[in-house]
Amino acid sequence: MLKIHTLTREEPQIAERFLNLFARYGRDEMAMGPGAALPDGHALLESVYARPWIRILLATQDTEAAGLCITIESFSTFQNRPVLNIHDLYVDPSYRRQGIAKGLLSATERLAIGLGCCKLTLEVLTRNSQAMSLYRSFGFGPYQLQGDQDTAEFWQKPV
Repeated sequence: MLKIHTLTREEPQIAERFLNLFARYGRDEMAMGPGAALPDGHALLESVYARPWIRILLATQDTEAAGLCITIESFSTFQNRPVLNIHDLYVDPSYRRQGIAKGLLSATERLAIGLGCCKLTLEVLTRNSQAMSLYRSFGFGPYQLQGDQDTAEFWQKPV
């Protein structure tokens, strides 16, 4: 049975399941790639717990960690409401095509509604056509101002 947990300090066994799955996610070619250096998991959790605007959802199938969703709350000045960004969404390959990602997306949408968010955002690699198809089925699309034909790009500058 699929269950979605929100990580908290009060459930260390759920956190350990998350850390094991997060390590597998870090080795996935659609994530950071094989051999990528991940932060120490326990230090990562401490950083997350210290920032209440970051929430981690863990999907379990029976008692096994099957998928994760890491969200970060930001704010829309134009809407004067919060925005919830899906920073990471991952399903273990052995659990794909079983509704885990849809369960995580549904739980994340409920979280966003509960927080009073005006929208959900995410990034997706253009080569990840399966993820793009899933996100489109949930109503996601390229960022575009209402009525404007121009889309926006996500840029970065390492500091």
